[in-house]
Amino acid sequence: MLIDILKDKKFDYIFSFLMGIFLAILVRPSCKGDTCFKLKSPPLDEMKKNAYKIGDRCYKFVPEEAQCPTTGVVEPFEWNFSQ
Repeated sequence: MLIDILKDKKFDYIFSFLMGIFLAILVRPSCKGDTCFKLKSPPLDEMKKNAYKIGDRCYKFVPEEAQCPTTGVVEPFEWNFSQ
């Protein structure tokens, strides 16, 4: 009974179709647009000692402590120590 089903041509088509759907779901990206990228700043020590080229000019960033604004959005930096 089971052997007959496995040898049937219709089973081959259905099984191939289901495997194709499974593979498509498996390799589908889990994010869309800008959510695929996690933007983060370089470590503070690196920012202090290096210059960065933006366009045709070079900039050296000097970190300065500031008060957080009472209105608007403040985005926190995320540190990745597992590099």
